[in-house]
Amino acid sequence: MLKVSEKYKTMAEKDARDVSIKIVMGKVVLTNDDIVELNIYRSIGESGFGIGSTASARVRLLAVMTLPYSGEVMMDVFVGFGFDEKNASDYVQLGHFYGHASNPSNKTAQVEIIGYDKLGSSAFNSRCTFAKAGGAELTFPCSMQQMLEYVCKRRNIETDFQCLGYNISEMPVKYPSKDSADYEKYYSYKEIISFIAAAHGANAAIDSVGKLVFISAKKSEEKVNKSDCIEFALTSAEKFTVKGILLHVQNVLSTGSANIFINDDSKTAYDGEISEGVVETSCPFGSIEMAENLWGQLGGFSYNSCEFTRRGRGWTELGDIVTAVDDLKEKINGEYINRDVIVQTVEWGFSAEGGFMEHVISKAENSEESGERLGSANAISTDGGCSLPPVTGVTVNGFGDFTLDTNAGQERYIAVF
Repeated sequence: MLKVSEKYKTMAEKDARDVSIKIVMGKVVLTNDDIVELNIYRSIGESGFGIGSTASARVRLLAVMTLPYSGEVMMDVFVGFGFDEKNASDYVQLGHFYGHASNPSNKTAQVEIIGYDKLGSSAFNSRCTFAKAGGAELTFPCSMQQMLEYVCKRRNIETDFQCLGYNISEMPVKYPSKDSADYEKYYSYKEIISFIAAAHGANAAIDSVGKLVFISAKKSEEKVNKSDCIEFALTSAEKFTVKGILLHVQNVLSTGSANIFINDDSKTAYDGEISEGVVETSCPFGSIEMAENLWGQLGGFSYNSCEFTRRGRGWTELGDIVTAVDDLKEKINGEYINRDVIVQTVEWGFSAEGGFMEHVISKAENSEESGERLGSANAISTDGGCSLPPVTGVTVNGFGDFTLDTNAGQERYIAVF
């Protein structure tokens, strides 16, 4: 939940309120009178719980305006409440976008602009060769933090994120057999960011002011009551609980590819059929230690499906865990039905007719959907060999099933296949 002032929060929740939208594009400033429609869409996953996503936010603006030029535009979008400067709230920024506009110079017309945040730039889809360029330099082995700083410098983006103390022994490459001069040999910048996000049980995104952030599910104090919503669907039967971590580890020390499965059941082997509640992700420089950390962070976490539409607030953030309350049904044992839900998708819309609206989706994957996602493609292979970094003094060589005792005295089941 984005931090806002008490004045902003109070005015946003009033029954009668005045919404003020401001869009800044260089010297051009648009307000309510100029805007026909505005839509902002952010998501970290539309099909269920996951980690390692790098989806970019998008904006669509339809406005009557005068542009002094045609071409790329940079947009900053703000929302506030009240028009009287003395009594109005402060503005909250909803996004920082790059779009394209076409309009005869210095003529007023209705213009449509579709834009994306910086992760939507083609520069992030270019290959990351880790070459010395643009003042950025990286040699291996290195820390994951150094890798992140290299990527940010090369793509000219800021981040305040601090990685865990993972070390990367050699350059991650997509196709080790290809020649170094072959551009396809390497991962893209967006893929490298995805792997760093996955390593931290997070999803990568650009925040409302244009910084790279890594989003993990976080508990919010906010409650969403059905009585405050225009539409509200809380599906108590659709609940997702993390029961295992499936980490795809590729090109480990260039000796081959492997997968690591970890859960808290030392007696159940992974056979490709255990799919319900499994979080699946990829990180070429992953390890058993990383899988263990991911399980410690995510194991047992659960939430429900919910979808609601309400008057826009502007403080809702991706990854927020909010309490959805069905306060229009009878209480059970003195309480309304309430469930924890995650903000996985948030969409803001503004128009003169509809005002400022907010649509939120929390999707909890059911067992059938889990089965379709994972299927039986992950059958254990006992061919080949792979050397994985040690965890708590244990080194795993080759493929097989292992039970490890962690420092916390808890038994963990590990399958490497």
